[in-house]
Amino acid sequence: MIKLFVILTCVFQIWPQCCNALNADNGNDVILRRLDFLERRMERLEKENYVLKKENDHTRTVLQMCLSTVCGADGNSNLKMRGNQNRLSSNKTLVPTPNQRSSVVKPTVIQQDVNNKSGIDSIGKDFKKRLLLGSPAPDTVQHVAFRAYTSKPISSLGAHQIVEYDDVPLNLGNAYDARHGHFISPKNGMYLFSFSGFATPSKQIGLDIVVNGIQIDVLHADGHGLNIYTSQTKVFPVLLQKGDMVWVRTHSWFVGEYIYGSPKIQHNMFAAVLLFSL
Repeated sequence: MIKLFVILTCVFQIWPQCCNALNADNGNDVILRRLDFLERRMERLEKENYVLKKENDHTRTVLQMCLSTVCGADGNSNLKMRGNQNRLSSNKTLVPTPNQRSSVVKPTVIQQDVNNKSGIDSIGKDFKKRLLLGSPAPDTVQHVAFRAYTSKPISSLGAHQIVEYDDVPLNLGNAYDARHGHFISPKNGMYLFSFSGFATPSKQIGLDIVVNGIQIDVLHADGHGLNIYTSQTKVFPVLLQKGDMVWVRTHSWFVGEYIYGSPKIQHNMFAAVLLFSL
């Protein structure tokens, strides 16, 4: 009986501690899930903000072109308005009074024809300007190609973390943004993309390539349990619209892994080239 009493006493003393430990673990799981949700939401908001900034820049460019078309190269619309008023006032003087018609009909008609010709020319120019206002901005980007790679390791990777390829030896057309790791399509067309993953011995890495947040392909360089370097490369065409965003992110299964990087060897690389525009 004494032994049973001692055992029950120990159980009652240890039981609250076990419950507290279980509650702490459950609380940590809830916090981690909430942090993961907030990280994904912050990533989505950053992408949406980046797209809105690009649209704002494009709208500002179109507005400046419209203003330069309406106001002229010097941006002075008052000068053009005064010129139009002068032409109107000169046309008014061409209409003779009843007392003057008999004596100035011919000169008036001749002068009126001359002024009408200049007026017709000005109307034609204004009509062309109105047509230019409704036309889209000219596409100045002709060639697009870029190549970027990681010049230093990236450790403690999270789920769907964007890979920021920091070294960009080629960026023809300036479509790749090294600050955020995004490629933004400058025009409609068919693009050829390539990305590679490189894993050191006993390590592995999984990467996704996504278009506007939608995964289109994945690679897996698996060196787990092997004493060798492993790598995988994917190459494929993608049809993009102007403004589409493409980037590489970590696969959700490989949280905590790291990406190899070197300033001289381009093992982990992201590249694209415009094959033809549409």
